Amino acid sequence: MGMVIISATGFIGMAWLYVSALLDPAPAPLHSVTWIDPAVILLVLVVFQLSGRRKGK
Repeated sequence: MGMVIISATGFIGMAWLYVSALLDPAPAPLHSVTWIDPAVILLVLVVFQLSGRRKGK
């Protein structure tokens, strides 16, 4: 149960940082991170999913 609470707290904290960055964007070079991070996270999740399917066969 403790791991669920810690994970939820981390998720809420990261979500708040992301929403805050969207509402009050950083200067130019750092602003792109707001859009690059979700794309990279999605790419990594897709790669993990595909590699898991490959090992399962």
